[in-house]
Parts: sequence; structure tokens; C-alpha cells
Amino acid sequence: MNKGNQKTGKYYHEDVIRILHEKYGYTKDYIRKSLRGDRVGIMPDRIKKEYNQMVAASQKAVQEVANQQSHL
Repeated sequence: MNKGNQKTGKYYHEDVIRILHEKYGYTKDYIRKSLRGDRVGIMPDRIKKEYNQMVAASQKAVQEVANQQSHL
């Protein structure tokens, strides 16, 4: 019996991960592990904080555009 491959877990905002990768030079894998909590320290904490800020700003921008579109 084959259970198949099921992807489980959290999906991350890839654009934000790319920006953090370019900013800090860490691998995308390291950034994902930092977000997941597999890495501890000052930099993983800073990465988590900036990631959350960027995602929140992204969601806010999308919501503003959606609100503008609904008023047309």
C-alpha cells in the first residue's frame, strides 16, 4: 500500500524569503529553519521579526488594493 507523498507543514512567503536571503546572505534553507524554530540565536530572532513585519506589510498592501477595487 502506497500512502503517497503528502506535503505537510507551513508554507512561507517565498518573496520575503528571497529578500531576506539577498539582505543577509544566508541560505534560504537557513532562513526557513530559523522561521520554523530549528535555529536559535540573535540572527534567527531578527530574521523571524523582519519576516513577520514584511508579511504583515504585504498583506496590508493587498487589502488596501482590494478595498480600492471594491469602491470602483
